[in-house]
Amino acid sequence: MGCSSMTYSRMDGKIIKQEKIQLDINNIKKNKELLQAQNLIHLITFLRNKIIFEYDNLIYKTGACIFKSPNIMHCVQCLFYKISADCGGNLNSAQFTFKEDPPFFSINEKNISDETKNILNDLMEFITKLKDYRILIKQLDKETPKLMYIVFENSNDVSKDNLNKINKAISLFQDLTKLRNVILMEYKNEIYDLIMSNNSYCLPINKIGNLAIEKNIKDKYEIAFLFNQFKKDEKFMNHFRNEDMSIYKSINEAKEIMKKKLEQEKIQDEDILKENDIINDNKTNKTSTSTINNLSSSYKINLPNT
Repeated sequence: MGCSSMTYSRMDGKIIKQEKIQLDINNIKKNKELLQAQNLIHLITFLRNKIIFEYDNLIYKTGACIFKSPNIMHCVQCLFYKISADCGGNLNSAQFTFKEDPPFFSINEKNISDETKNILNDLMEFITKLKDYRILIKQLDKETPKLMYIVFENSNDVSKDNLNKINKAISLFQDLTKLRNVILMEYKNEIYDLIMSNNSYCLPINKIGNLAIEKNIKDKYEIAFLFNQFKKDEKFMNHFRNEDMSIYKSINEAKEIMKKKLEQEKIQDEDILKENDIINDNKTNKTSTSTINNLSSSYKINLPNT
């Protein structure tokens, strides 16, 4: 299945996918400023690629990959379909307890399956880590003026190609910050809807949960795919915001597309990690080295099982 078949996350109409930027530094000793810029660009792309991979991994694990344009709302709702099916078709049987801080809720796990517990933990871990990335993003934000200095104050000594790459890195940092904020905001809105409009929120969730029980379906992808049976039900569809709820023709197609995307993202970030000969130059950029070490120590890639 070719890359043209892949569905990428979008933000404000822009495709969000992993990026790699390599400046042209012919002689490192004469280009200390560009070397520092490259270190910072590695940090920006590394964290951005990490978030994209973790986000797509969550989309796969929750079963939200059956949707063609999945977002965090789809992840939450697919998890809730599974919880509802585990709890006799009643989402509220999970006994939600709501909190002020991310992930904003916990449930009584007594009646849910081990698989559902794992999916729930994956979601909560992703949201918690995304919140904690604020510290790293704040560190990067303090460093980005170095890139802007090169563009606006030292552009005569830098090639046009390198200037274009530096400008792109600045743009990617802005995307990184916005992507994190958008995911957290949409997630918070989803949980807020559950709290404030419980009966109407739970209605479509429990319809799918009850249908899964009726058909004796326990697989998370098959449960999520039951959404397709309600798409012509206008009252059912009215419960969703202006989201793209179109789904793939088959579960296998959806899973294969997302698995291939995850494999490509894994390779992309492994390539960045192999470039530590530049990143780990303590003499040139101690701040960047410390930050990348923090990122590297927490970065674990595990492709999901089929």
